[in-house]
Amino acid sequence: MKKAELKSKSQEELSKVLVEDAAKLKDLKFDLSFNRLKNFSEIKKVKREIARVKTLLNQK
Repeated sequence: MKKAELKSKSQEELSKVLVEDAAKLKDLKFDLSFNRLKNFSEIKKVKREIARVKTLLNQK
């Protein structure tokens, strides 16, 4: 999700996105541990999005 898209969301929506991304990261790490993950860069992308959301939540 783009930074501009995230900025236009309310705090409740950002919190929801944060929970969804945290669950996605958990699933990706689980798949990684069982060698089922093919795209390792997806973990990095999700971590960056979580950081963006947390930064925006702290600014609001």
